[in-house]
Amino acid sequence: MLDHFRHCDLFVLSCQVAANGDRDGIPNVLVESLAMGVPAVSTEVSAIPELIEDGKTGLLAPQCDADRLAEAILRLLENTELRRYVIENGRASVAEKFDNSRNTVELADIFTSHAEI
Repeated sequence: MLDHFRHCDLFVLSCQVAANGDRDGIPNVLVESLAMGVPAVSTEVSAIPELIEDGKTGLLAPQCDADRLAEAILRLLENTELRRYVIENGRASVAEKFDNSRNTVELADIFTSHAEI
């Protein structure tokens, strides 16, 4: 999968809420894309906007709106300045929010502070 990212100009994941209410949280593939410096376009579903901040770490479109999704794709492919901006911010966001060594320490601190002695 990582080799595919090395050859990509853009990653698009058009998520939507299923008829039964099932939905994605934050798909790992979006985190991987940003970490690899591949700008991403996705949809405003579930927790995706926590990772893909529209115009900052990528672009978002409403679910089931193919026209807006296509506009976002073209915008990111054609606007070099925006591409650089979201690539830089996307990598920084992943490094900050998904650093397992830091997150593990923070989680351990939470458990320790709530442990009965």
